[in-house]
Amino acid sequence: MLIIKNLAIEMAEACSRLHAMCDQTYWSSHEYEKLISRMQGVGCIDDKDVLRGFLLFQGIDDYIDVVYICVDPSFRRMKLGKRMMEHIFDKKRGADVFIEVNQGNIDALNFYYSLDFMLIGKRLNYYKDNAGSNDAMVLKRNRI
Repeated sequence: MLIIKNLAIEMAEACSRLHAMCDQTYWSSHEYEKLISRMQGVGCIDDKDVLRGFLLFQGIDDYIDVVYICVDPSFRRMKLGKRMMEHIFDKKRGADVFIEVNQGNIDALNFYYSLDFMLIGKRLNYYKDNAGSNDAMVLKRNRI
């Protein structure tokens, strides 16, 4: 069984480890300590108290910016990301939710479109790596 709970600073190391499993560039546990202390977040914990996904966001009242969402690769396609996003939608009812997604990340784009996000703009050459650069697709989900 998986439960969703608020991120705490004690989860910073687990966030960094999970992020490293999901992305070539990731933040250290020290960076996660700072992020968790400044932002809000939720984690998806299994019955062995292992972090299987997390979501960091920031915002006020009617504006939420999703900073990062990560799901353990072995737990993908199990609706963890959807559960965490829906948790935020319920917790922050009445807020517009924004996220920026690498244009090359088709799975992520399809995931957000399935949650009623819509494309509202682009940030040209936002993501850079050794292969070049990609635009960030700016998505918005209107308040409910």
